[in-house]
Amino acid sequence: MSRELKLPAGDRPLSPVSELTMPADFRLLGQARELIHSTALELGFDEAAIWDIKVAGTEALANAIEHGTAGDGLIHMRLMPADGELLLEVSGGGKPGEASASSDPRRGRGIAIMSALMDEVALTRDGDATLLRLAKRLTPSPADVSD
Repeated sequence: MSRELKLPAGDRPLSPVSELTMPADFRLLGQARELIHSTALELGFDEAAIWDIKVAGTEALANAIEHGTAGDGLIHMRLMPADGELLLEVSGGGKPGEASASSDPRRGRGIAIMSALMDEVALTRDGDATLLRLAKRLTPSPADVSD
C-alpha cells in the first residue's frame, strides 16, 4: 500500500515544475487543483490519470488544512517529474499549534483513498512537520506504444 519513495540517483533534490504556497483555507483548493491539472497535462498524463492525481492531491491538501501544524499556517505543494512519474508533495497547513483529531468512524480514509488512486504514497513526520509525497507513473497511451 504505502512505501517510501526514492529520489533519483544520488538522492539529489528534484526541481519542481510547479509550486504553490497558500494559506490553510479550503476555499483555495480550486487553485491548487487547477495547478495540478495543468502540470499533469503538460507532462503528458491523460484525463483519467489527471483526475486521480487531482482527487488524491485535494485529499492531501484538505488533510494539511485540517490537521496541519505548521508554525506559519501555510501549505506548501510541489509538483515534480522524476523517472517517468509525477511526484506531488504537500507539507504544512493548519493553524499554528493546532491539530485536530476525529474519533468519527466515517472519517480517516484519506490515505486509503490516496493509495487507491496513486501508484505510491509516503507519509513522513519529523517532530511537528509532516510531508506527504504521492507518485503517479506516466503510462503511455495505446497510440504511443508501437508494436
